[in-house]
Amino acid sequence: MYMSITSSLLHGAASRCTNECLIDVPHLCKDAVLRTRSSRMSGARVLACQAFPTHPAQGPQRPAGHDHRMATRRTLLATTLGAGLLPTISMRSRAGALYDEYAEEYDGLESGRAAQLLGLAGLRGRLASMARGDALEIGAGTGLNLPWLLARPLTSYTALDLSGAMLAGARARLARAPPPPFPVRFVAGDAARLPFPAHSFDCVLSSYALCAMDRPDAALSEALRVLRPGGQLLLLEHARSELWPLSWYQDRTARAVAALSKGCRWDREVGSLVRAAGGEVRALERHLLGTVVLLDAEPRA
Repeated sequence: MYMSITSSLLHGAASRCTNECLIDVPHLCKDAVLRTRSSRMSGARVLACQAFPTHPAQGPQRPAGHDHRMATRRTLLATTLGAGLLPTISMRSRAGALYDEYAEEYDGLESGRAAQLLGLAGLRGRLASMARGDALEIGAGTGLNLPWLLARPLTSYTALDLSGAMLAGARARLARAPPPPFPVRFVAGDAARLPFPAHSFDCVLSSYALCAMDRPDAALSEALRVLRPGGQLLLLEHARSELWPLSWYQDRTARAVAALSKGCRWDREVGSLVRAAGGEVRALERHLLGTVVLLDAEPRA
């Protein structure tokens, strides 16, 4: 989730949390990219698609994206006014139901003005371009990364999400695409308790999902557990900026942002979390004033 810090640093506009927290970040140009290190990141036959229960959103139908855009403006206003002490909503027990309700509006965010302004689709494409072998995506949502992943020379692709409605959207997206030359499966499950044996995958990737997890440490430990030796953990995530006063602002507003954006924490030290979980960070890029990171890691030997 991104927000204006001061009118001089970021002026105005709309943001987005893609799993994602959405916010309005003003006039950020594409040149505002910070890199801490040059990246070494490289780069169906549908075998099995599990059936998932879908949970339609309750209440009258509304134009897609309407409620979310309104909520985004309220989020920005509340945090700008200093509502940083609002209680954090625990997401663990409610995450699946919340994202079931959110699924119908989720895709609309990806093509919105804010997403285009911030270059988020391009970052998704870069993340997917590094996937290889047997790939697992955690927090796969409605399959927004599928267009890029289906173009990769993968051996297999597994999409995992807690929300059945999100996965239904991903299956529908796959059905509209040309048949991939590798097996694809969809699994309803918790990233903090992956239903796979150790050393099952060559690559685990995730985009804007870790920020909304109550236990990112457990999810990262599980991701590293299911990687084979020499495997690759790829993350595109909201993160705490290294720039002050932006980092101060993130710390100040983190609880309010989480309470108003389906639990997304935009103040986490993603690299530190990966290292604490047993990963070795090979490359880390910072984008959007450091509030988004693209990270390549491997299990520590």
